[in-house]
Amino acid sequence: MKNRVSPAKVPPNRDFTGGIIPPASCSYVGSTGDKSLDKEILKMAEQISTDGNHCLLAEMMITGVRIACGGAVTGGDFKLMNRALKEMREASEVFHPYQDRRKVSVFGS
Repeated sequence: MKNRVSPAKVPPNRDFTGGIIPPASCSYVGSTGDKSLDKEILKMAEQISTDGNHCLLAEMMITGVRIACGGAVTGGDFKLMNRALKEMREASEVFHPYQDRRKVSVFGS
């Protein structure tokens, strides 16, 4: 009987580059151009995020607002970006039970 090699377990809190994920800071989350709106977004992100990623959530929200208000993005582009974000969320949920295992994903069209 052959000895089987079990897959290496990836330590928790490692990013895709293999480095330790540094703690997030709010030193730069961007700006919508409206300071009062920026404060509201940061406040909302703090209320929503329970795992300490409120700065990243605020940055994502600000990016979404800038995309919506920028004028350079068409409705179709906006739908495409929204769909991509939804699919990334779904992929995270699917792979979450296997976060301690190395994975290979193939993307293509």
